[in-house]
Amino acid sequence: GYGAAFAIGVLEDLLVGTPLGSSALALLLCQWVVFNQQKFFNNRPFLEVWLAFAVVAVATGFVRWLCAGLIGTGGFPPFGDTAGSI
Repeated sequence: GYGAAFAIGVLEDLLVGTPLGSSALALLLCQWVVFNQQKFFNNRPFLEVWLAFAVVAVATGFVRWLCAGLIGTGGFPPFGDTAGSI
């Protein structure tokens, strides 16, 4: 559920050292997208599902990078560092 996703995100932030809540926000957004589009992707070909996953993964990396830059004290980190932690 959403509570578990939030707890895992906060735990990840504490372990990795990213701004508190950035991973939780990214996980909650991903879960919301997946749950809302579940019927749409139910009978889709494998390639379409993986392309949708790639879009969600890149969007998640962007959200985490944006949160780290806006909330963190060090400014915006290089995007490659954030995208590598997905």
